Amino acid sequence: MRENISCDVGVADRERLLALAADRNTPAKVVWRAKIILATADGLGVTNPAIPAAAAEWSIPIDLLPPEGRELYEQDVGAARRLLADAGYSNGFKVSVETTGGWGPEHVDGLQVSMKNWKAIGIETELRLKEYGAFLSNLMAGRFDKLVSYLRGTSLDPDSYLSSFLPGEPWNVSGVQDPRLNEMIRLQRRTFDVPKRREILYEIQRYLSQRVYYLYRPSARVVSAWAPYVRNFAPNNGFDTGGRLMATWLDK
Repeated sequence: MRENISCDVGVADRERLLALAADRNTPAKVVWRAKIILATADGLGVTNPAIPAAAAEWSIPIDLLPPEGRELYEQDVGAARRLLADAGYSNGFKVSVETTGGWGPEHVDGLQVSMKNWKAIGIETELRLKEYGAFLSNLMAGRFDKLVSYLRGTSLDPDSYLSSFLPGEPWNVSGVQDPRLNEMIRLQRRTFDVPKRREILYEIQRYLSQRVYYLYRPSARVVSAWAPYVRNFAPNNGFDTGGRLMATWLDK
């Protein structure tokens, strides 16, 4: 267990990270971690509503959210502290954050930036790292203390991201019980007309931005490149690296 972790990215740090990322002699792992910190701290990513921005056909643009939903994506330390005071926590509070190192160091790096931002408004967090299998097992069983941080990502079909709101689903780790939301999710499943389904999904995301059952961190922008003799290959969002390579061949 690691305690009292913070991550401050100042001007000098940012310049050092940029230099590391640009140096061709820097190990790939170090370059990746430097770019993740830069992307998270410097806005070089994409903000996500309930359906990730990568699912561009279904993800609602942030500027189409209602005012109270858009506020979630605008940093306002003073307003955040006032919300805490209104909730009876004028002096802030302390809470543990559980996650796993199984997704690699860049996930933990990004979480530490979030922890640093929470600290700025008075929320002191203690990071608790768990073994990957045990973490997922406890997560889906709802066995965690107060707060967890995990990755989500299955496919670009929007329905796969809505199961975390349905009663009885293993990914409903927030214990959401919302009859109106349940009906909207079922309705989009029965709607085959693409524009009509998109509008229902937009309404779902507007509704969720006013409820905040989960917090969504940004996605970093990823650049993919491959040699010209690599044929029939293209990157996609998800974990199925093997599926992509099955159809790939080398023209040399």
